[in-house]
Amino acid sequence: MSGTMAAVRVRELDELLVRLIVAADHPEITAVRLIPSQEHPDNHTRLRVDFASGACAYLMVGQVSGRGVGQVPRYQIPPAVL
Repeated sequence: MSGTMAAVRVRELDELLVRLIVAADHPEITAVRLIPSQEHPDNHTRLRVDFASGACAYLMVGQVSGRGVGQVPRYQIPPAVL
């Protein structure tokens, strides 16, 4: 792979994961919800997936790194990558 790759924003990753989970159309998955809100767009908990069994799973961002991000504490999402 050559050239410069564009940075992936966390919100773009959220949307991609939702699309992939929904497209899988798995009968056990009953709902997929984005967790961040306008008031808290930097919430490290990004998605909630509900299952027919009553269980749920949360997808979280544990660490952000990359060019231009700098040192960021775990579970904190800098606005520059949203």
